[in-house]
Amino acid sequence: MRISFCPKLESFPDSGFPPMLRRLELFSCGGLKSLPHNYNSCPLAVLTIQCSPFLKCFPNGELPTTLKKLHIGDCQSLESLPEGLMHHNSTSSSNTCCLEDLYIQNCSSLNSFPTGELPSTLKNLSISGCTNLESVSEKMSPNSTALEYLRLERYPNLKSRQRCLDSLRELLINDCGGLECFPERGLSIPNLEYLEIKRCENLKSLTHQMRNLKSLRSLIISQCPGLESFPEEGLASNLKSLLIVGCMNLKTPISEWGLDTLTSLSQLTIRNMFPNMVSFPDEECLLPISLTSLTINGMESLASLALGNLISLRSLDISYCPNLRPLGLLPATLAQLDICGCPTIEERYLKEGGEYWSNVAHIPLISKRS
Repeated sequence: MRISFCPKLESFPDSGFPPMLRRLELFSCGGLKSLPHNYNSCPLAVLTIQCSPFLKCFPNGELPTTLKKLHIGDCQSLESLPEGLMHHNSTSSSNTCCLEDLYIQNCSSLNSFPTGELPSTLKNLSISGCTNLESVSEKMSPNSTALEYLRLERYPNLKSRQRCLDSLRELLINDCGGLECFPERGLSIPNLEYLEIKRCENLKSLTHQMRNLKSLRSLIISQCPGLESFPEEGLASNLKSLLIVGCMNLKTPISEWGLDTLTSLSQLTIRNMFPNMVSFPDEECLLPISLTSLTINGMESLASLALGNLISLRSLDISYCPNLRPLGLLPATLAQLDICGCPTIEERYLKEGGEYWSNVAHIPLISKRS
């Protein structure tokens, strides 16, 4: 059953919902104040409540034991989550919640979780825009968890991720101003494949022992102005994709990133970084020959490139490097060249008859973006 855009709907009959209801979706029912008290007697598998600003709580604090997915968004008056959401270690507890997906978004009045542990069956957890919600504590994470996807966004009270999450594959932490560091002992997430950290302005350093993240394939670090250093031990050894954007105070030079040791790295993006760098790579920085895609953007002092050793490079994107003059020897494997905001390069290389047109004429796809 789906009910959408019924702004005058405030409540449901005392008789509740149809007894065999499996899926209930309520969208933009702005006047909704309560659910029927026996809603948890239905065999609900999916419950979605979106844009109900006057809903304050769940009746009886319980959830249907059949519920797999709970999505709550833009319920600004919601003060509490149902007690039945959490598991308790007590043998007398009758809680059999088997929730797999929990999404909570823009619930500004929500300030705490119920006591207990998150369900061990939980696979996907997303918390976004809950500005007063307490940090997810270590005691709330079950010892045996199925959690594979964790997204924490616009969550200022987040302090640190500490618990071992053996099954986690994707971790996204965005707009979390309270995050300053990762645990001293590092992150113990052996199966993590994707890590994204964006706009965490107070983050000063990445997790120690990142090289222990053997399964990590993709790393994105963007707009973290407080970030000053990379781990001394280097980055995750099996990375395939690395994107670093707008970390203007990063003091660790590229030569100390250990890029040459990342033998699986195929995509590298560096954007709005190192305003004083003149040449890339420099004599102390070697790029892995496994690179197939390279993007360089917003390096205002960059004057020269040296990419001849990248024997696998297929795509090169250079943007807003106004002082860049010679491209140097380009790999014969290059199939795509994109140029934007590099006036000297555009004049000398991209015009037929230009001084260095013959150096790039063999590339099948050349694009000059405006």
